[in-house]
Amino acid sequence: AAQPDGKVVIVGSFTAFNNTTQNRVARFNTCTPTAWFADLDQDGFGDASSSQSACDQPAGSVADNTDCNDNDPAVHAVSTWYLDNDGDGFGNAGIFQSACSQPPGFVHDNNDCDDTDPEIFPVLWYADLDGDMHGDDNNTLLACTQPPNYTDDNSDCDDTDPLIFPFATCNDGDPFTHGDNYGPFCVCAGKLASVQIIAFLQGCYENGMDRDDLRVHGLLPTTEPYTGMGYQFIGGGGGETIDPAWLNITGPFAPVDWVVVELRDPINPADVVASRAAILTREGYVVDVNGNEVNFNVTGTHYYIALHHRNHLGVMSQSTLTFNGTAAQINFSDPSTSTYGTNAQKNINSVMTMWSGNTTDNYQVSYTGFMNDRDPILVAVGSTSPNNIATGYLNTDVNMDGSVSYTGFHNDRDPILVNIGSTTPNNILIEQVPH
Repeated sequence: AAQPDGKVVIVGSFTAFNNTTQNRVARFNTCTPTAWFADLDQDGFGDASSSQSACDQPAGSVADNTDCNDNDPAVHAVSTWYLDNDGDGFGNAGIFQSACSQPPGFVHDNNDCDDTDPEIFPVLWYADLDGDMHGDDNNTLLACTQPPNYTDDNSDCDDTDPLIFPFATCNDGDPFTHGDNYGPFCVCAGKLASVQIIAFLQGCYENGMDRDDLRVHGLLPTTEPYTGMGYQFIGGGGGETIDPAWLNITGPFAPVDWVVVELRDPINPADVVASRAAILTREGYVVDVNGNEVNFNVTGTHYYIALHHRNHLGVMSQSTLTFNGTAAQINFSDPSTSTYGTNAQKNINSVMTMWSGNTTDNYQVSYTGFMNDRDPILVAVGSTSPNNIATGYLNTDVNMDGSVSYTGFHNDRDPILVNIGSTTPNNILIEQVPH
């Protein structure tokens, strides 16, 4: 009979060496011993220098013998490491060594273009198989110089057709729409009354574009916030949402924040005829939730255009724009564009930006006095703990970096004083949009 330990037991009569018959029990070992290796760190990989032979697996041992460090469960295989002489995270393919753990000054990567200069390293290129200068985000190549048929743009939504990319013209099949084009997800859509706006927010304007810190930190909501703030939409606007995939877009098309676009009466510009929530992109384009120009279902042909943001002063066109089936255009960032009122925006290196600091949403920016914009920042961080930092999607985040601070470097209080005038803290900036 077979035993659990692999031996066989035989019971019966046996002939001894002196030819006498005797009843005996005999046990025979029928297994072939296997080599087992110690696995002290229990990572499933064994130490080749510590082994034993047994029919059954001993406790704390495994059949594998490839562990190079049996004291660390995170390390078990010998890897090839490449010298990173300039410390840029990219290694020199020509200088390498094999080791269980990462040697000082070495990295796993072996793609460095010049290991003597930390500013020279490979970048990610995107395949542009259809030659439309828009690349496929799912087909990439890391290279030191631009490879043929690759681009640094990753916005193409169909890399098999050179006529399909964001904002390329198309035909949506509706004879009553005009200016049809593709949004960022290859959806062809036209519009009735539409407007193309370019604008920048002073709070996050930097190096020619707005920063998208809110998106980067996962704070940008997918539903417009203005309804919750008490804004009354007119003409079908309100409740707009964006596809969460928008939050994965990087580069110039990346979303910065929600804004409100208004069409105002050509006779009385204080009257709002229609309003919609829209998205401001890093390069300053104000786009509808489908990525196209902002559309309105109105029958008129002339309207003032006003643009609002939750913690910046709004801005409005000096005169009416014409809506005739093609997108009306206004570039609020251009100093030559006439705007309603006086001193309506902040000039930063010949780029006009909407005034920041309206933390109370009361159509003005003030540093002192009743309903000033400084005190809400202190309340946000804690009136008894001014050195604290609050994080979130907050109107008190004047510089729109995803956090609110009252003191310290890049705090949100100082920009308000700078806008008012550091030597005239009692001044007030008034929004130049009629109400």
